[in-house]
Amino acid sequence: MRSPSLIYLLTRVHGLNTHLLTESDYSSLIKAPDVRYIYDYLLHTEYGKYLSGIPVEQIDHRVLSENIAKVYADRMYFLIQLCGGAMRSFLEAFARRIEVEDIKRVVRAKFGNRKITADELIPIPRAYQEINFSAMVEAPNIESAIEYITVSIYGEAPQYLVASKEAGSIMPLEAYVENKYLENLFKAARGVADADDVRGAICTEADIKNLYYIIGLKLIDAPPEIITTILSAVKIGDVAAWAEELARAKLEMALDRVWASKYGWLREYVHEAISKRDLAATSRGFEKALYSYFKGLMSSKPLSFVYVPAYLMLAEAEYKNLITIVTSKVYGLPDEEIEKLII
Repeated sequence: MRSPSLIYLLTRVHGLNTHLLTESDYSSLIKAPDVRYIYDYLLHTEYGKYLSGIPVEQIDHRVLSENIAKVYADRMYFLIQLCGGAMRSFLEAFARRIEVEDIKRVVRAKFGNRKITADELIPIPRAYQEINFSAMVEAPNIESAIEYITVSIYGEAPQYLVASKEAGSIMPLEAYVENKYLENLFKAARGVADADDVRGAICTEADIKNLYYIIGLKLIDAPPEIITTILSAVKIGDVAAWAEELARAKLEMALDRVWASKYGWLREYVHEAISKRDLAATSRGFEKALYSYFKGLMSSKPLSFVYVPAYLMLAEAEYKNLITIVTSKVYGLPDEEIEKLII
């Protein structure tokens, strides 16, 4: 029997899901002539309560992006207040994916010697801040920056930075951070309702992301030794059992192994990008597959607690898509190119 607290939470989340943008909304936003049109359009959605108080003359892509980020963050942290016990602990752990995204933004900037400001990060309420991102942003280099994350669950980050430098790519460090987060989330799922559903979803996310990192490193011709360095961080999911095999195999053989596994369905999302050795498109393909998986979970398990993290994953996808559209308009990308970037 479903507990009253779970029924209440699921009812609220089913309602909140109706506030997410539709394909029709995306179609209109992609065709927007400029950022001001996007602002006008979003005024008539849930974003309106965040944007309506801003003077029109102050609207630009930065202001718009900051408020889109606030909506995403508020959606993530709002649900925590609606429950207690194991569900609350799990949602607190789940919300740390914003922390992961902010870490990735800072280390990417530092790794590429690019300036970054705190305004470019997704806001985290003070009660949930474990990392001093203000100091991290101000750090003079990436070595100094990652010192601020070693006090958290990411204590082994420096050794993965070494691997990143050897690979000439930030992917090994990002893979470590992602895997530590997902391992922590997997542990937090203990005791929640429908724990098998939830843990299965977490393992699937881990598998999809680790397949991207392994294949992505192969696309940039990283040595097998570099790829195997990330495997010590892989603690959950099916891919953990055959990740080393993939790491040491040639790209074509590794792909055959993946297509023959239960993740053969990923092929339709990434095969073309991989064949072109297009790393950015490959990343988008894996992301699109991930969000499609969670969308499918919402349809197949509407009364399971897994519906809640699945909704939050789609809120995350919406955030990323809106930022992509806004940024693309600034750079003048054609509509058909923007459509390809939507995940």
